[in-house]
Amino acid sequence: MEERKIPRYAFIDAARGLALLAMVVVHAFDFWMDTQSESFGSFLWKGANFVGSLAAPLFLFLVGFNVFLSARKIRISADKPGTEIFMRNFFRGWAIFFSGYIFNYLMFCLPDTKGHPLSETFMIVQILHLIGLCLVLFSFVAPLGRYSVGLCLVLALFFGSFGPVFWEMKLPPSYFLTLLRGLPMEAYFPLFPWAFFPFMGYCGAWAFSRAHKGENLSGFMGMAFMAGSALIIGSLGVLVLEGRLVNLLAMAYDEKAFFHMELPLLAFWLGMAALSLAALYHIREVKQARGPVMRTLEDFGKAAFFLFFFHYLVFRFTEPLGLTRGWYQGTLSAPLVAALLPFLLVLCAFVCRGWLTLRVPLLKRLYRERPQGAP
Repeated sequence: MEERKIPRYAFIDAARGLALLAMVVVHAFDFWMDTQSESFGSFLWKGANFVGSLAAPLFLFLVGFNVFLSARKIRISADKPGTEIFMRNFFRGWAIFFSGYIFNYLMFCLPDTKGHPLSETFMIVQILHLIGLCLVLFSFVAPLGRYSVGLCLVLALFFGSFGPVFWEMKLPPSYFLTLLRGLPMEAYFPLFPWAFFPFMGYCGAWAFSRAHKGENLSGFMGMAFMAGSALIIGSLGVLVLEGRLVNLLAMAYDEKAFFHMELPLLAFWLGMAALSLAALYHIREVKQARGPVMRTLEDFGKAAFFLFFFHYLVFRFTEPLGLTRGWYQGTLSAPLVAALLPFLLVLCAFVCRGWLTLRVPLLKRLYRERPQGAP
């Protein structure tokens, strides 16, 4: 088939970098701040955790967004697009899924900072497990072409709506059910409800692709801004009418309120993700901003997997310095953590830039084209 080049959108890298930035900020407070002190309930800590709540929804939304763009590129260039889309997502999904156990071992079991048995800490369902399982599901859905968008919308609403019913079911405990519904709470990112965001991201990328064909991306991003605002206002209205606005505010300090979100809260963070994409598109693509902050966000986005592991290792290596004794077992006040944040972010930016600089020639060496006639 004739190959057509699909551009790489810098604002998507920047959006992924924004999610990683929010993740580093909220984890710095989670690891370094003394939860036994009065500052644990401070406005600074609650604000950081609330802003950091955007990290997972935005990153997961972009997972589905990139799956669609990747599948679109394969359909244009590959002879057997369905098979290639399946193989790409299926094997990548399982690789990311099992890398989650490597992360659990490095983070929680070497040594175990939480004091839990190895069987509990090693089997925690982290975001890597969720992404891996979603990619496996995408390997069956994405090859369906035009039918995949409608199916992804149905799956997103299913995962987002059925969660509360599933959580209340009396079922015998098993690790498979832990992957699905996240009980006990050591399972942080179960499929119900978190798979809502990747499948909605796939649908969002379809709308983006339709606008791209009509060369009306600015109009699409304006509509994304309006849709995101409508989702936020509508979800807040529902929460107020149902008397559950406290659920949104509790996400700054209540893990259950965050990890077991119901549909109004999912809609709120979906709207925040849409607003973030629209804003970054306007800044990066329309205004052509290319300052240090935007370059850093793009570096974070391009080195997302590397940064995910690196920033956790930073927190583990600060244990001998007395800054932390594990998750929610830090020794510093909230203002002191905030003062250390710029140094941590500069370190992450420096390391990501170094990684990207070294990675490009390495990949070119590994995947360079063979000379014609070479065996």
